[in-house]
Amino acid sequence: MKQISQIHFQGPFKLHEHENCVFDNKACNQNGIYLWVIKEKTGCNYISYIGETGRTFRERLEEHILGMTSLNYRISDSEVRIHGKEKIIWKGHWRVKSIKELINNYEKVSKYVTNHIKTYDIYLSSFKSDTTSRRRIEGEIGDVIKKYNKFFPNDNRIGWKTPNIKRNIKITSEEELIGLPKDIYI
Repeated sequence: MKQISQIHFQGPFKLHEHENCVFDNKACNQNGIYLWVIKEKTGCNYISYIGETGRTFRERLEEHILGMTSLNYRISDSEVRIHGKEKIIWKGHWRVKSIKELINNYEKVSKYVTNHIKTYDIYLSSFKSDTTSRRRIEGEIGDVIKKYNKFFPNDNRIGWKTPNIKRNIKITSEEELIGLPKDIYI
């Protein structure tokens, strides 16, 4: 397999019905690394999640949406978020681990879900890679992102760190994304 020397993040795309809906883009049928980004009213773009997938972006993003709508994931107040602050409405069932608490809070929290989803901009970087390389790239980028981003949860699981530095990979994006490194070494 050809070694990767550069990756580019396309976007921003939206998860909902929109002129730039990610599900209408042909890149959604590929795989690679993806970013969930929150654009503040000031215009700053903060990465709140990085993920990698060997399946299609479509499949993985649909899983994420199901995780949000089922309240398995954290839900925040989008009106507060776009002003640069974080007001967590629900920590996420995977963190709370109580079905009773989920049911007791469902009605209150579910009111925030649609706007929470609509707050995100999605960026995709599709490239051919083996799983190990893709996860190492995700891990190296994620390690930098978590140092710079106020919306990146401390308990987000990030891919593998690279034990041996071998080569440089340049990283570009269609918009400036706070904390996205210009290059990494894997």
